[in-house]
Amino acid sequence: MAFFTGLLALLKAIPALVSLMTEIADWMKSNFGDDPATFLLDAAETFKKAREAKTPQERKDAAVHISQLIRRL
Repeated sequence: MAFFTGLLALLKAIPALVSLMTEIADWMKSNFGDDPATFLLDAAETFKKAREAKTPQERKDAAVHISQLIRRL
């Protein structure tokens, strides 16, 4: 009986879940353009450079790039 109760709750939640996913997709498109994967790759590369920074100038450049990523969010 609990299975059917859970299934019914899931079926009732589907429209809200679809709406949420659509809103998230629209937000990602408005913030990151048509290809959100580009933002994720840029973020990964930026944090990799930040970890590998050795000189003060490299650290400063990495901080600037991280700041730019935060502004894009």
